[in-house]
This record gives sequence, C-alpha cells and structure tokens, in this order.
Amino acid sequence: MTLLIYSGAIALFVLVMATHTFTTEVAPKKMNLISIANCSTGNSLRRDLRTYLPQFVFVKTHKTGSSTLTVLLANILEQENVYPAFGKDGRVGWPNSFVDVERQLKEPAADQFHAIITHIRWDTASFSTVNRLLGRVFTFTLLRDPLDRFISACHYDGFGPFYGLFGLVEQPVDENILNLMLDKLEDTNYFMQYLPEDTAKEYLTSYVYDLGLGDDPLLLNENSLEHDLKLLDSRIDFVLITERWGESMALLRRHLCQPLSRFVWLSHKVNSIRNSAQDISEATRLRFRRVFWHEYRIYDKYKARFDSMITPEISREASLLDSLSKQLTQRCRLSRSDCPLRNDVPETMKQLHKRKLRAFGLDPEQDS
Repeated sequence: MTLLIYSGAIALFVLVMATHTFTTEVAPKKMNLISIANCSTGNSLRRDLRTYLPQFVFVKTHKTGSSTLTVLLANILEQENVYPAFGKDGRVGWPNSFVDVERQLKEPAADQFHAIITHIRWDTASFSTVNRLLGRVFTFTLLRDPLDRFISACHYDGFGPFYGLFGLVEQPVDENILNLMLDKLEDTNYFMQYLPEDTAKEYLTSYVYDLGLGDDPLLLNENSLEHDLKLLDSRIDFVLITERWGESMALLRRHLCQPLSRFVWLSHKVNSIRNSAQDISEATRLRFRRVFWHEYRIYDKYKARFDSMITPEISREASLLDSLSKQLTQRCRLSRSDCPLRNDVPETMKQLHKRKLRAFGLDPEQDS
C-alpha cells in the first residue's frame, strides 16, 4: 500500500533529508541503535530498506493517539513482509505481564515476530521475555499531556459508566464537570474502592502501569517513582510526544530507517486529539496536576528530553509531513476506496494475521 503522493520536488526533498546525517542523540548511548547514516550505502539512499528495519517494541499507551501510530507501524511491517506479535486477545499480555508465548500469543510461529505494536505492560517481566526472544531491541512509547488524555478518555465512546461513578450524566467535560470529578479523585480511598481496576489502569494511572512503574497508586511516592524512572531508562530508548506529532514522526523514522512517505498520517484523527483541555482554567489545571502528579512526573521528564532533540531540520520535516498528511486526509475524505491507509487497529491486525496464516500455508479463515 505504497503512498503515491509525492511530486518530483517533494521526492527530492525526502531523499536529501533521508540521507542527511543528524548529530542529535535520540537514544541513550547504552544502545548501538541504527542511525539514519547506517541506512545508506555510500552517498546514496538504498532503495531496498528491508534489511535495515530493526526489530522494535512500541509500548502502546491509552488515549494518546497510539492507535494511529499502530496502524502506521503495521503498514510498515506489511510492506517489509514481516509480522508483529499477535496477542490472543488483541494485546500482548496486557493487563498482565508478557511471560508466556504459548498462552498469550497466536500461532503460527507465535515466537517469530519482528515487532510488538499493540498493548503490552512494559515491566521487568515483559522486558525479560522480549529480551529472551529478540534480544535487546529498540523500544519506544507515546505520551500525551495527562489532562488532555483524561478528557479524551471521558469522551471515549461507551464511557458512560465512568461518569456514573462520579454521580454524573455523560456529557462533555468542562471546568465544572472536571472539578466535580477531582473532588472524588482527591479522595484516594474512593478512587481505589469504587473505580474498576482496568479503568484505573487504562485512564488514571496509565503511564505508571503501562510502563511497569507500579501496581498500586496508594504505594507511590516521589522517591520510589524517581527510582523506578531511572530503571525505566534501561527499558525505554525513545519517547514520542502526542502534542508534537510531526516532529515525533520525523524523529521516529530515523530510528526505524524508513522513508518519509511511510509516516504520513490521517490528520483528522491526530488533530482531534489536540487541545482537548484548551478551555480549562489555569487553577483547575494546577489542581489536576496535583492529583495526577505521578503521570505528570513521567510526562514532564520525557517531554523535556524530547524538546532537546528538535533541530531546524526536524522542524522543517515535521511541517512537510503535516502538509502531506492534510493532502492524504482530503484524498481519503473524497474517496475511501482510494485511501491507502486503514484506520482501525483490530481490522489492521486481523488482516496481517490472515496474511501470516497464508504464508504458513494455513487457512486464513481460521482466524477468529
């Protein structure tokens, strides 16, 4: 499903950008990651990048735009004729650790995969399992401002029961509604007693839980979280920021040795997750930050690191990606049949699994 959207000028620009050597360090020195310079032979970009797509783990987070990225990554894997891990319930072990290939992954050849792109809890147990199967591979995640993410979760389809826990009727979150929710959430005992466990893990302590930093928010304190964050640096190499989507894609493609065209997204999906909290007052923002201090400690640390990576070249490429994405989105609105991107994670993963079944000479219809 190659994206046919380049003019001659854009293609030339992409070629120049792809072969340019960037000196900004985008991962800890502990790993000898493939850089964009290693993706080329001599002074010309290799046309066949297949042997240069590194194995990787994308630690998918909730309500961050991660489904859009999962589809982009699935398309790349499909074009390279390799496969992700297929979880039996659509997730790689989550909400539990990934420890048992036979029990948690789909056949055929469940232990033969090039990447993980669906939900996985990235704790030390999951890290050890992946390290045993693939070795130490490039690992990244996606974070979004916790207030924007919380409001997005409240607006999520079918999230009415969450409102009921606060004695509220499902409605758009405004200043008043958010403060009523914070009245409850400031009471930690209420938080732990009445909120469903998976709701807390997915929407309230998502970063803490998904990144393997703790099981119980009652046990969190600043010292323990700081200690665990230092350990996390040995398991996570790169963190993308939702609010800086274009720059995130420009940086990520360098790690994955991919041409620019493979990171063009459907912009209406990404644009819809920006500025969810723009009408919330500064006082309420500060209150929310106090309640969700743990999520902000994680987000602030990695956002500052991300900001330090941005160069003028990355900014220019991000602008180009944004422009190309708007063109693609308009094209898809005019004709879905002419749209080269799927926009649904379950369907995307189902089609990839059917393809793997066919590759192993099995009936793709056995995929339930």
